[in-house]
Amino acid sequence: MCNKFSDFLENRYRSKFDKKNLLKQYNNKTNENVSEISEDFSYIFYYILNTRPCYYWNEEVRQSTVRQLSEIIKDNEIKIDAEMLHYFFIAYDTYQQVTDVMQDMSNLHCEERLKNRLYRIPTYISITEGCFANLYKVIRDVINQIKKDKNYKLQNTLDPICNILKNNKFCLLVQDVNIDIRNAINHGGVLLTNNGKNLNFYYMKNGHETKFKIKYNEFEELINKLYDVCSGILLGITQVLNCNINILDKDDIMKNKYLNFRLLALKLSLPTIVCNEINDESIGNRQLNILMSISNTDKAFLVQTAFELIVQAYQKYPQYEQYHVNVENERLLICYIRLTREDILGFIDNHEMLNTYLKKAIARGDVQVPSPEELKSECLKEVKYYKYPTYIDDKIKILMVEDISIEDRKRLKANLFVGDIQDKKEIIERIEKAIKWLKELDNSFTNTKTTIKQGNMEADSIYLYVYHNDIRDGFGIDRNNKNCICFVDYNVDGKTSLKNGGMLENTWKTLFHEKVNNMEIAWREEQ
Repeated sequence: MCNKFSDFLENRYRSKFDKKNLLKQYNNKTNENVSEISEDFSYIFYYILNTRPCYYWNEEVRQSTVRQLSEIIKDNEIKIDAEMLHYFFIAYDTYQQVTDVMQDMSNLHCEERLKNRLYRIPTYISITEGCFANLYKVIRDVINQIKKDKNYKLQNTLDPICNILKNNKFCLLVQDVNIDIRNAINHGGVLLTNNGKNLNFYYMKNGHETKFKIKYNEFEELINKLYDVCSGILLGITQVLNCNINILDKDDIMKNKYLNFRLLALKLSLPTIVCNEINDESIGNRQLNILMSISNTDKAFLVQTAFELIVQAYQKYPQYEQYHVNVENERLLICYIRLTREDILGFIDNHEMLNTYLKKAIARGDVQVPSPEELKSECLKEVKYYKYPTYIDDKIKILMVEDISIEDRKRLKANLFVGDIQDKKEIIERIEKAIKWLKELDNSFTNTKTTIKQGNMEADSIYLYVYHNDIRDGFGIDRNNKNCICFVDYNVDGKTSLKNGGMLENTWKTLFHEKVNNMEIAWREEQ
């Protein structure tokens, strides 16, 4: 289903990306002679070639992957079925997530013990279990198609799959995978010593417990090495698929909705316009949802791009009643455009103005595109990982501080624990002490998506949930929660900006209210 106007919109969308330059870049970096890069796989090529640390891929591994798979395909009738393609996408999606983690946390400055538990150990497992295991299964199933006397698909764990690849000329792809470390991690056999500078792996081998020790920096080098091998395998398999589109079992793949959505998402992904997901999991499966990450926050660009995306999605899936594009950007609030099938038919069949249907969608409440003027801080990394400090002394504990500021009012909320005291005067003194500390907190690094009052100025409002003790199930302002003492609404000008303390009206009415200086206190019990 197509016409000249829909073709024009698709071509305009794809013109945002220079595919010829990508092809040249790939051939130059790999000394290959690939003649064309398919739109189905162009974004994976772009992502690996231009994203750090993807572009440190192991070239020898990439070459081996391409060479061995190409030899098998050349001499045999090979098919990539839905199951194999599913393995490929699991590996690729995990690889992207691991890449994000490595970008953010490989240079994290903290003690080695914490970094091992928080970053190194989980990353090692994600690479081996999420990436390697699934990429290896793709290759296993290719090999299985030429080994008529064996059924390699019965082997589903990492060690035997590695042996299959070793025995079939894919040794280079598995030689750096340490099964013992993987088994030790998976079965809880990891002990950190010397303040986390040494990792001791305990595992069973040939019926005996064995110990293997590695220094933290050597372990990180191993992670980087495995990641580079993974990059080489992924890039190699992608090249093989790109150059042998005919081996995709389209009949089998067409039966799988997830894979069809995933392939369309890849086709719609450009360097600065990435389709993260496509699904129809809302409104009774009558709406197609397209989830995008877009770098350009210009309002006109977002609207134009949304129309172009919707038309391409409609060409592939014309059966839906509505088409919804949701835009994610770390500097934007909720941003979306929704068009009906009638809207789309109006401007691609009847050649009516796009602006006509934009106005209709706005009138329905189906458009929310924030203006760039709403954006704020440049400190995106600080915002992403910013954590307020805690305060603990022998009388109070302040935890879970959050910024809930609005445009003209700096507002913070927190949980305050005052111990097993019952004296009202002493409780109020501890509340006032907490407010004094909270008022001085800087909230400069807490928000990039809305215009709020930010900085190191004194807070206008402080909201405290006051409890006796910090216990697992002791939270909530509730008459039945004996650990709860009160809710405090402090305002520097004595005027609240909350209705019913931000609670349900029925809950608010059950509490006992009192005004103390600039504090409105809602007690659980009458004082």
